[in-house]
Amino acid sequence: MADEMDLLTWALSEGPDHDGHDQARARLREHMARTTEPTPSRAPRARRRSGIIGFGAGLGTLAAGAVAVFVIASAMSPDAVEPTPQASAEAGQPVIESELIALATQVRTLDPMDEGDATLIARTQKIDGKLDSFGYDLYADNGAYYYRVKRSDLPEAVAQNDDVSEGTNAKGVKAARGAVDGDLEASRIEMTNVTPNPWGLGKSEEEQQRLWDEAGADFEARLKESPALAEHYKGYERPTEPPKGKELEASVDNSVWMNATDALTAGAGDPQVRAGVLRVLSTIHDVTVEETTTKGRATLTLNFGMSVFDDDSSQKLVVDAETAMPISSVVKSGDATSVTTYKVSRVTLADLAAKA
Repeated sequence: MADEMDLLTWALSEGPDHDGHDQARARLREHMARTTEPTPSRAPRARRRSGIIGFGAGLGTLAAGAVAVFVIASAMSPDAVEPTPQASAEAGQPVIESELIALATQVRTLDPMDEGDATLIARTQKIDGKLDSFGYDLYADNGAYYYRVKRSDLPEAVAQNDDVSEGTNAKGVKAARGAVDGDLEASRIEMTNVTPNPWGLGKSEEEQQRLWDEAGADFEARLKESPALAEHYKGYERPTEPPKGKELEASVDNSVWMNATDALTAGAGDPQVRAGVLRVLSTIHDVTVEETTTKGRATLTLNFGMSVFDDDSSQKLVVDAETAMPISSVVKSGDATSVTTYKVSRVTLADLAAKA
């Protein structure tokens, strides 16, 4: 495992930035809040600078309770850069979404990563090619989550049980595992509900309207409590009825993408989770798949155009073409581009705690 100096050297030469990715996805989340009914947000996870923020919204806004659907960075490996299409007659051509199902079928037969009871991810990020930050995400198999900027600080976090997961990681991983053999429509709903939303999927129209009205009342209350938030949403007219049809589908697609890729991060060491995530992502109509090459290895690049927005916001997720291990993610909004890469390994919590 690389120490801080090794990681910094690697990050400066190859890896992407950390907070820039968050800032880019931050604007995205806020833009979504303007496009669809805002939903009550939770405060960012303590010390987790990777917590997604929305386009135009800052960490302070989120901490104050900004409304938005949560977005998530993907997890991956140290040699990740933006992929290039394979050099073939079919290079760059989208692969049909069934490619995700085929890969999921293959991945579910793989053995888990090395022994351990937690997945450690060294994550770096660049915005527009400039290093922004890096840090360490530690996802325990029991659902706990720890974050530190320095790896040497993780033992103390584990020993003190400084778990800031809020239960979301466990929900996402559970939804992904259930999608391996389960009904995809049901899995799609479960993945959507990993984070709070006002849609009431699967409920009666009366219940959906009630939830929508509650979310609206909460939103109005937050505006009254925060002048900055009120100014930010000045001129925004909240729809009185919940979205339906394609509008609802696009909003749900966005939540599925965010929560599923978050689950891929938390469960990167488990092939069942990776397989389930692929199956859930196959339900998103706006996701296209390309066969690409990243640092000489065969990869698949999943492209999500985010049709819920009217601009050119987009996200990419690059995974290994044989194992579906995440390699990198790319977020674009306007002229800004954020690339995040990850180095994934397995560790034992007890061993870490013993070093505190």
